[in-house]
Amino acid sequence: DKAIDLVDEAASRLRMEIDSSPLEIDELQRSVDRLRMEELALKNESDAASKQRLEKLRRDLADKEEELRGLNARWEKEKQGLNRVGELKERLDELRGQAERAQRDGDFDAASKLLYGEIPGLERELEEAAEAEQEASKDTMVKEEV
Repeated sequence: DKAIDLVDEAASRLRMEIDSSPLEIDELQRSVDRLRMEELALKNESDAASKQRLEKLRRDLADKEEELRGLNARWEKEKQGLNRVGELKERLDELRGQAERAQRDGDFDAASKLLYGEIPGLERELEEAAEAEQEASKDTMVKEEV
């Protein structure tokens, strides 16, 4: 019973990590927010130093916003890859269960279609998706391991 609780807790923590924005994105978002607040404060100033600071701040803000957009796009792509592999695994388990039921019920035609048609095709698709995910995950933001 404790083992099940540990696995459940680990899976729950993993799901939260996948769904929550990575630290890198969170820190950059906070930095962008701070720069925006500073920009609002400097807009009201009229002295030359403030105007010069505002120009530099706007350049920095544009750079950080561009970096943030890139990181967010990368994170979304990684999440989609993980979700795709998970969906394929679930579908494969479902088909295996259907094949077992078909064999038990004596429906060998349906069982053979599943065992020698759909399941191998789905296994190849899963393998390709897992390889693509692994290739893309050399330096990932989203981790699938506990």
